[in-house]
Amino acid sequence: MADFLTRRDGTWHFVRRVPAEFASFDARGIVRHSTKVWVREDRNGRRASRIADKLNGDMEAFWRAAALGRAHEQIARYDTTRQYARTLGFEYVEIEQVARQFPLERLVERLEALVAKGVAEQPVACAAALGTEKRPVPMLSRLFEELEALVADEIKDLSPEQLRIWRTARVRAAAQFVERVGDKSVTEVTEDDGLDYVEWWRGRIIKGDALPKTANRDIGQLSRMLKDVSVRRRLKIPDVFRGLRLRGETEKSRVPYEAAYIQNTLLAAGALDGLNEDARHVLYVVADTGLRPSEVVNLISACLIS
Repeated sequence: MADFLTRRDGTWHFVRRVPAEFASFDARGIVRHSTKVWVREDRNGRRASRIADKLNGDMEAFWRAAALGRAHEQIARYDTTRQYARTLGFEYVEIEQVARQFPLERLVERLEALVAKGVAEQPVACAAALGTEKRPVPMLSRLFEELEALVADEIKDLSPEQLRIWRTARVRAAAQFVERVGDKSVTEVTEDDGLDYVEWWRGRIIKGDALPKTANRDIGQLSRMLKDVSVRRRLKIPDVFRGLRLRGETEKSRVPYEAAYIQNTLLAAGALDGLNEDARHVLYVVADTGLRPSEVVNLISACLIS
């Protein structure tokens, strides 16, 4: 956090410029906060850095929340305008397409419909007729947040640990993609971007830093995220990862324990006395059914809740 620390009047100050992507709802330009730590008492800025970390984290959380709220407002406004157009008797078409494809007669028909229905003075009606409400398009840096909002119904029953795993994999994949190809709107993603990303993974595999299975899982996550956002937001994002799955992936079956070892050692009398009763029951169910421990624990939780 040293990059955001500066000395002023004998104290350490946190100073950071508002990123361009957040400037529309944070007009401060440059944010300045005193850490209230005297330079003479903290020559290396270590204590001030910890305070600056907290200030920076709180500020970034505010920016992300504001951006997400703005995005949701834009989505709601666009959906309302599109639905209003149908109540007027026509499909919503954005203004560029209206100007490029519509003959003058069709535009006049839309304006006449506003007058006939007595809504010519309503902003939403004019936007619906003229197509002035832009379709909201998220940036790649907000791909995960957009996806999470779209599939909230699908993940609502995940346990905290399952939700953590679900989020971690997708956040990491999206962040790595942005790092490789830069931040841009999801509709600007190209096949070259997909190929560049896959080639980055290929380089890691050649160096021995990653396995094809890991790369393909990550690429698959990104592909599904883009596809889900494309379909649900009607964005027509191209499938930039089509045919780019890396070869060389192998599946290694785990060697099972011998039945005698399980019965005479793992489940021997007294072997599990160090576990509490719930943990022992989980292991018994795993041994009898082959379920994963997380599946058993969540099944138990679901039964208790119901």
